[in-house]
Amino acid sequence: MRSMGYVVAAVLVAVGIGATAEAEAQVIDGVLHMEEGASLFAPADDAFNVVGRDGLTIEGWFYLEDLPDVGQVQTFFSLPTKYTFGIGVVQEEGQPDPGFDPAKARLFGSVWADDWGMTFSSVFSVAGDRDVPIGEWFHVALQLHAEAPGVASYYANGRRRVLDRPEGGGGIVLPTAARDLRIASPARWLPQRDFRLEHGPRITAFEGLVDDIRVSDVLRYNRADDIPPRRLGVDRNTLALWQFEGATPFRDASGNGHDLTPGGSAAVEAGGKLATSWARLRSPAKR
Repeated sequence: MRSMGYVVAAVLVAVGIGATAEAEAQVIDGVLHMEEGASLFAPADDAFNVVGRDGLTIEGWFYLEDLPDVGQVQTFFSLPTKYTFGIGVVQEEGQPDPGFDPAKARLFGSVWADDWGMTFSSVFSVAGDRDVPIGEWFHVALQLHAEAPGVASYYANGRRRVLDRPEGGGGIVLPTAARDLRIASPARWLPQRDFRLEHGPRITAFEGLVDDIRVSDVLRYNRADDIPPRRLGVDRNTLALWQFEGATPFRDASGNGHDLTPGGSAAVEAGGKLATSWARLRSPAKR
């Protein structure tokens, strides 16, 4: 990231947080900022690993001040060796890659069953074929299907794509071994394995801003232009909801106890309300 620095610096001065040599995940007024190397995870639980009869949805709100660097993929969320989702400026596997454009971001991800798996990528475009909205909040969701059509679908600001197995059929059963669900941070080991990307890409934490993240035991979106409010809610299908308010571990607002914890050397600082500093981010009020 090239221009997020001035925003973070302004926030640090405003709340009196001293800079440290450690990677940090900082929280200001319910919005999370992950520095490169920071890590957050929900401890392993079958809730994140089982695609029930109504499917599984992982979604969240994100903000980029600039495109990822060329050769970099930033992670939205990842359950290593099972599913992962991120955004980057990287060539796809194989040569040549005529669709590669260093001025356009792509969505990258994968889903993996016991005996098969698939990777996917697409240019992130929104209404009017604009590229990823820089300087605006955007919503993404990855959905795993219990039955046809398709095995999974993903959304970017309401743009929907369905993934099908090459041999046909629908639904996916994930491998049984539970893993930590990593939020805005990649796997601790060989994250390229989950994205299946060539050319030695740099897989990092999401270096912009992160708002509400929700996991649900249902497919929440089934048509184009489905975009939820920034303030995601809790209902009977909510497995976990993180709104990044207060100190770590970040409380799971669903009441199911899936609190988020910093991993590795990540230090987490909580700040107060900074209406003046955050105004420059042009973020709409949570609805």
